[in-house]
Amino acid sequence: VAYLAGRRVLPEARDPRTTGVPDPASIVCAVGAVGLIALAFTESNDWGFFGPGAIAAYAIGAAMIPVFLWRCRRAELPVLDLSLLGQRSFSSANAAALLFSIPFFGVLVADVSFVQEVWHYSVLKAGVATAITAVVGIFVSRGAGRLCDRHGHRAVLVPAALVLCASLFWRAAAVTTHPSYWTRWAGPMLALGLAIGALIPGLQSASVKYLPVDRMSMGSAFYTTVRQLGAALGVAVTVAMISRPHHGLLTNFRAAFIMHGIVGLVVTAIIAFGYRPPTGQAANQGLVMSVGE
Repeated sequence: VAYLAGRRVLPEARDPRTTGVPDPASIVCAVGAVGLIALAFTESNDWGFFGPGAIAAYAIGAAMIPVFLWRCRRAELPVLDLSLLGQRSFSSANAAALLFSIPFFGVLVADVSFVQEVWHYSVLKAGVATAITAVVGIFVSRGAGRLCDRHGHRAVLVPAALVLCASLFWRAAAVTTHPSYWTRWAGPMLALGLAIGALIPGLQSASVKYLPVDRMSMGSAFYTTVRQLGAALGVAVTVAMISRPHHGLLTNFRAAFIMHGIVGLVVTAIIAFGYRPPTGQAANQGLVMSVGE
């Protein structure tokens, strides 16, 4: 259904200059850097944050990052076009998306793990208990897109990011070892659904809205790559925090929720103070992408 509908309503844009295989060295460095840093976080409880294995993974992963950036600037067909970062709306929206992905993907792990490990829900019951976020997000996203079109992205995304933070801090303060779904869980999950329903489509639209038509594919790929980077780091850090051996389960989960809320505050600041759509001729050169559509 999506394919048939897409054939009818989605305009196709191509860049005739991009033919062939993207730079292999860039791919190896990008995957290697993310994988090694995520590995160091995930294994931190066994290796130690500054153990020999972790330091080696950090060092090799960090060394791959400048090589990746250098190849993206010099390769004939780079994996990512770093020149797009010169547009403030694109760079700030991608920075916000990178950080937003840390609590978004991290809390998916933390939520399901919490209700199973602390409240001893079954796998099926845990899935149902956490589904409210996705259901609410689906219904919110369409209306949030229209509001972005009408009032601008900052007017919608800043309140949504604040709701994200509130849902995480609320969850950290409300949860106890005693299961109480309706009084201590449903409210924060509902708030999280409201937030992500606006942030997921809004951030993507904000990042590519003013790009030239022939750079839309690269811009979308750039955004997706950044989100996956945030997802990998978010899951790795969350797993490390909730599995700390010398703290209680409830303490670990509360610390993870608070950490995600703090990251959400940084996301809010980036959108509020960093995102600025281009004006005048620069704005008219891009493909004005409607989120509502």
